[in-house]
Amino acid sequence: MPTLNLWLIRHGQTTANQGIWRNDPVNIKLTEKGSKQAEQAANQISIQPDLLILSPLKRAQESALPILERWPNTKVEIWPIQELVYLSPSDYEYKTDKERQLAKDNYWQQASPFFSDTPHTESVANFLKRVE
Repeated sequence: MPTLNLWLIRHGQTTANQGIWRNDPVNIKLTEKGSKQAEQAANQISIQPDLLILSPLKRAQESALPILERWPNTKVEIWPIQELVYLSPSDYEYKTDKERQLAKDNYWQQASPFFSDTPHTESVANFLKRVE
């Protein structure tokens, strides 16, 4: 039986990781450091992948570019996978970092898988249904 060689690679550093808030989390971009991290990850892959699965998020696709440059014949599929959005991007766009941190802390202190910050966000329970 063939051996499965599975790599799970998270996107490189983004502007959001630097604390720059966006009301459109799908289109958050990589920073220069994130692009370099993506190149470093690609350089670790020594065998052409059979399949590269990407999320529809811009940062994931930017992170995959160095892999595809190194292994251009790799099959690519975009799956509807992405992280939990638990704070409404539009509600917190003009808040300070401190206000956002308080909202983040409040969310996690609820300790309820069914809690949702707003109608525009997702509970952990709904996120897990999507993952399933």
